[in-house]
Amino acid sequence: MERISIQLRHALQASRQALDTTAHNIANTDTPGYKARDITFSNVYYDLLNNQPGGEQAGENGRVTPEYIRVGGGSRISGTPLISETQGNIVETGAPTHLALEGRGFFKLREWLTGGEQAGGQAEDNVYYTRAGSFHWSAEGTAGDPRLYLVDASGRYVLDTNDQPVVIGGVVPLSMTRSILITPESEVLIQATDDRVYPTGQSIALYEPTRPDALLSRGDNAFQLLPGEINGVRLLNDANGLLTTSGTRLIQGALERSTVDLTVEMTRLLENERHIQLLARNWQMADQMAGLANEIGRRSS
Repeated sequence: MERISIQLRHALQASRQALDTTAHNIANTDTPGYKARDITFSNVYYDLLNNQPGGEQAGENGRVTPEYIRVGGGSRISGTPLISETQGNIVETGAPTHLALEGRGFFKLREWLTGGEQAGGQAEDNVYYTRAGSFHWSAEGTAGDPRLYLVDASGRYVLDTNDQPVVIGGVVPLSMTRSILITPESEVLIQATDDRVYPTGQSIALYEPTRPDALLSRGDNAFQLLPGEINGVRLLNDANGLLTTSGTRLIQGALERSTVDLTVEMTRLLENERHIQLLARNWQMADQMAGLANEIGRRSS
């Protein structure tokens, strides 16, 4: 009976985690750039039990299965990888700081380390990856040298291909800047008040995970590399910093919608709830069987 309890406990834990993943997907139905999480299961372990004395051995009487009896220990969630191959719908917003990714890739972000330290420190603990392109400009710098930094809603800096924050105000003064253009190849340009377009020498960096489970969710639709991961991502930009051969392009003034299919998630939610109910009923039946076995033992003694 203890074996049954262990199996049911593992199954209930896996079902609860699956339910949490489904609820997380449903909660992010309208989150820009959100990639739905999938659920993968695996067996916990198997025990090999000896056959009863005098039982058939392998090869006897046409038996093709191996000896012993394989008894499973239940199932578990082996991972919740991103369904990153699915492209979300592109919705135009008109905001010049909204960037949609069409194709593979993630934006690279970095937090400001300390109040007096320049953004762009090298601590990997402060590096994040996201597909949510709802950015805005943060006014910083000094009165004599004002700058605009491209940041996300949490204040993390969007990085270029040189691992530096995307900043406006160095090449062309802000007083002479009419608009900021970002090309589909990720190049950052400035349209000045004289109607001329000036390059900033910066291109927004896009990275692709080398495998689906290389990134760990940190909330706010942002991810980090797994601890100890060295080659978990690769740069999609070419040697010139452009997206010319990657098959990915940036769309300014638009956002990528979530890839969550609400119909699929609601179906999965009902399946998980039904599964948990059946497991709870099985546990109750196992407890009743244990009680009957104890009662028989008392009466026979």
